[in-house]
Amino acid sequence: FILVMNILSTRYGGVIQTVATVGKLVPIVAIIAFGLFSSAAPGYGGLQTASASGAGFGAAILGTLWAYDGWIGVTNMAGEVRKPAKTLPKVISLGVLFVMLVYIAFNLAIFKVLPFKTILASATPGADAAKALFGSGGGAFITAGIMVSTFGALNGYLMTAARVPQAMGEKGELPFSRFLGKVHPKLGTPANALLCQSVLAVIYIFSGTFNTLTDLLVFVLWIFFTMGVFGVFVLRKNTTLPQGSYRVPLYPFTPAVGVLGGLYILFSTVFSDPVRSLVGIGITLLGLPVFYYRKHKSAGLTQK
Repeated sequence: FILVMNILSTRYGGVIQTVATVGKLVPIVAIIAFGLFSSAAPGYGGLQTASASGAGFGAAILGTLWAYDGWIGVTNMAGEVRKPAKTLPKVISLGVLFVMLVYIAFNLAIFKVLPFKTILASATPGADAAKALFGSGGGAFITAGIMVSTFGALNGYLMTAARVPQAMGEKGELPFSRFLGKVHPKLGTPANALLCQSVLAVIYIFSGTFNTLTDLLVFVLWIFFTMGVFGVFVLRKNTTLPQGSYRVPLYPFTPAVGVLGGLYILFSTVFSDPVRSLVGIGITLLGLPVFYYRKHKSAGLTQK
């Protein structure tokens, strides 16, 4: 269904994303509203651990970054956004800030409703908090929200991620570039790239658990995010920006924080989970020979 809707129109995909976002916020806002003002004694009175390493803290951050990953997806749609230089910085900044505030409030509400030991032992603290607040139907309420959230995440990733192979296909940088880079002549959507992304998603289902896939994905993505932020320094040094171009505020402090934060996440993940980190790096390196071969071949054809 999601594949068909996104092939038919990018607008349909946007409508699905809006509806899913509102739908998943309903149970979250309900738990925040009722949980924060609950008469239950706060469960966050004794939050402490015997020991905590810096690497362990970084690995814990890796698990939470999946929830924020939508910020980068919107940039893939830049070619289909009006005035992207003005719109995207606002959307990314406000979107991340909003998500952060919602998640902080949601966690505070859960800790207000449930004892810390219960949260620690539970695999579904959100559902447990909903049951405590709304009775037996609360679990079904939060489960419905999770289903809507999953549906929206699937739609968002399919819609935005397909623009990457489509753009690379237009430049001849992938195998089957002509197929992947083709835009449907009537619908104006990257139908072939969308289909390819859907097939890959089905394959990934059989490759491991949800946590394994998300941790692997986030680790690999943050390799490129860190390099991308470092690229700001390179561009500032080697490129003369045209008048009116977007400039990173508080340069060089802002990109420096981004690079240092990214390196901390990456190195702490390598130390805390070296096997999974090496798998992620290995998968990434496997694609480099193909990429450079196709890029070299494409450059040769262009010269001819």
